[in-house]
Amino acid sequence: MSSLRNICFVFTLLSLCSCFAFATDVSYDGRAIKIDGERRVLLSGSIHYPRSTQEMWPDLIKKSKEGGLDAIETYVFWNAHEPLRRQNEMQIFTTLIVDMAKKEKLFASQGGPIIIAQIENEYGNVISSYGDAGKSYINWCATMAESLDVGVPWIMCQESDAPVPMVIFQNFFAV
Repeated sequence: MSSLRNICFVFTLLSLCSCFAFATDVSYDGRAIKIDGERRVLLSGSIHYPRSTQEMWPDLIKKSKEGGLDAIETYVFWNAHEPLRRQNEMQIFTTLIVDMAKKEKLFASQGGPIIIAQIENEYGNVISSYGDAGKSYINWCATMAESLDVGVPWIMCQESDAPVPMVIFQNFFAV
């Protein structure tokens, strides 16, 4: 658990429209993400908001749509939002970000564009180094994330043994 600085929290935003006019049901049925009961295969790409100016975002989103993407994901960079520099504690940080998103009604369950939230990123690549403590940590992450009640599925990326109800995602790319 010394990797708290590597914590990743990701929102996936549906980019088919800028915002839902009504609450949307997003779920996972063990095989696929479902939006309002319909299974969807989503092609998504990333826009890292601190690596571009706010003025660039509309054009980046437009080009993403033109390129065939259904969704855009973005990391929430903990170091840009931590209340006190280098005093990041995962649960406090995650709760802070989730509460901010809830207040702005950004989750699909509230009518917003966030359809998926991610807790931890690629921890599966190092979990074996921590033995039982690593598995305990992943279970704690899942329990903590679920307790935040965001109304959309939570995912873990590259965590082959993610606890239920976490959805396992993998990074894939074409060369």
